[in-house]
Amino acid sequence: MENAMQVHDAMAQARNTHEVFFLLTAYVEHLAHSDMARSLPVHLTTLPLSSAEDIRRRADVLDMVIAMYFQKPSAESGVVDEARRLFRIAQRRLITLETAETMLSEAA
Repeated sequence: MENAMQVHDAMAQARNTHEVFFLLTAYVEHLAHSDMARSLPVHLTTLPLSSAEDIRRRADVLDMVIAMYFQKPSAESGVVDEARRLFRIAQRRLITLETAETMLSEAA
């Protein structure tokens, strides 16, 4: 869990969209090559990540998976919840970065 928190922290502090996509891609690759992937729908561990909208859609799917299949905590629900949290952090960070970039370009 400590490693997950480090990724969450790094994602929340990413300096640009490239860092967000890099970190999330590394996380998805890790999931795809581990036993943890069996808890997740296949398209969530499929690369590439194409856009901020793609990340939002994947997070939405994870929300639905949790609501439908994981009413009680389990090892599998922990993996799904961790993935959902990381996708949501990435989504929020991309929104923040894109908003800041828009504000800078409008100020110029």
